[in-house]
Amino acid sequence: MRIKKYPTNYWTKENVINYIIELQNKRESLRSWNIRNNHTSVYHASYKLFDNWQKAVESAGIDYKSLLKNPWRHNKEGIKKRLIELNEKKTDLSDSGLRKLDKKFYSAVTKRFGSIGNALSVCGIDPHIYYKQKPTGYWTKERVLTETRRLIEKNEDLAPQNIREKYSKLWNISHKKFGGWINVLRDAEVNPKTISRLFANTKEFKRFLDKELSKEKIDELYNKQELTEMEIGVIYGCGYKPVQRLMRKYGVNSRKSIYGIKGKLVCKDGHKVRSSHERKIDDWFYSKGISHQVEVPIIKNRKYTADFKVGRFFIEILGLYHDKKYNYHYSVKYNDVANAQPTKSFRYIVLSNENELKNAYSLTSKEEIAKRFGNDIIILEVRLSHNQYPSIKEIGKWFGFLIRLYSIQSKLT
Repeated sequence: MRIKKYPTNYWTKENVINYIIELQNKRESLRSWNIRNNHTSVYHASYKLFDNWQKAVESAGIDYKSLLKNPWRHNKEGIKKRLIELNEKKTDLSDSGLRKLDKKFYSAVTKRFGSIGNALSVCGIDPHIYYKQKPTGYWTKERVLTETRRLIEKNEDLAPQNIREKYSKLWNISHKKFGGWINVLRDAEVNPKTISRLFANTKEFKRFLDKELSKEKIDELYNKQELTEMEIGVIYGCGYKPVQRLMRKYGVNSRKSIYGIKGKLVCKDGHKVRSSHERKIDDWFYSKGISHQVEVPIIKNRKYTADFKVGRFFIEILGLYHDKKYNYHYSVKYNDVANAQPTKSFRYIVLSNENELKNAYSLTSKEEIAKRFGNDIIILEVRLSHNQYPSIKEIGKWFGFLIRLYSIQSKLT
C-alpha cells in the first residue's frame, strides 16, 4: 500500500476535521482500527491535537458510538445492564462460564472492571454465588437457605440422596448449621412430605403403608401380577425397602431379580421379557394376533437389541426416559448402531407424542410404509417416566395402527 506523505505542520485541527468529514462522505469506516491501518498520518495527528481518535471524530460532529457494532463493550453502563440480564436468566457468571458464553464480552468486563467479581459487586450481585471455592465464613444460615430456594426455583430434586451426591458442600453445611437437611427444608418452608423419598422414612408414612398395602394386596401385586418390589414402591410413592419390610412381616417370599438371564417374566405366548410393562405389551400383541419378536438385534454383528419387532418396526419401551444416565446409555447404543450401519438412516416415531402418533396411523398399508421410509430402519419409541405404568387402553392407543398391518385377524376378515 502506498502511503501518502503530508508536509510538516500540515495537520491542524481544522484539517483533521475536514479529513474525517471527507472520509465519511466516501462512506469509509471511521472505526479506529481502520484509520490506524489505512490512514496512519491523520490517526497520529488526532492524538496530538485531540488526545485521541474518538474526540477527533466527535469534534467533526459525528457520534462515535454510532460507529461501533456493539457500543456496550466500551460502556460500563451497558456491561452492567447485560450482566444483570444474564443473572436474571440464571446464566453461569463464573470466570469460566462467562468466557465460554462470550469471550469478547468477558474481555470487555475484565478490561473495564478489573475482574468479573468486581463487575458483579458493582451490579449488586453477590459474586460468591459463582465462585467454585467459597471463602472461609461464607456459608451462613441465610446463604444456605438462599441456595436451597435457588434449587427449588430450578426444580432440582431435593431428596437427600440427590443433594448429598450433587451438592456435597451444601449437604455438609446443612448438618453443621441446621442439624440436618430436613431442618433446612422446613426453614425454607418446604414440606418434607412433598418429597416422597423423605416422607417414606417418617412414622406417618409407615402407618399409611401398613394400612394400604395389606397382605392380600401384596399377594395380588407381587405374586399374581408379578410386579417387582421397586414397581410396587413406585405405585405407593416410596422405594423398594418399605415394601420388602412388609413382605417380611407378612411372610411373603422374595423372588430373584428379573434383570438377569434367569428369572425373566413369562408372557402368555411363552416370550420372556424383563419388565411387567413389557409383558403387558407382549400379551396385548398376542391378544390381537400381531406376530412379534422380542429382544431382536437391530443390525447384524452388534449386541444391541430392541425390545420388540413387528414387521419392519423395531419397538423400544423407554421405562426410565427422564433419567439422565438411562438416556445417555440409550443414545450411546443407537450412535454405535448408526456408525456400524452408515448406509442406512434411522427414523424415529415417538408414539407417546400425539402428532407423531397421528402420522403413524396414516400408514394404511405395507406399500405405504415402503414408499415413505424406503430402506430406512424404523424405531417406534414409547417414552415413560419411572412411575408410569401403561394401561391396556394406552397400549391400544399406541399400537392400534399395527392391527390392520400385521394382525392375523385382519388378514382373515
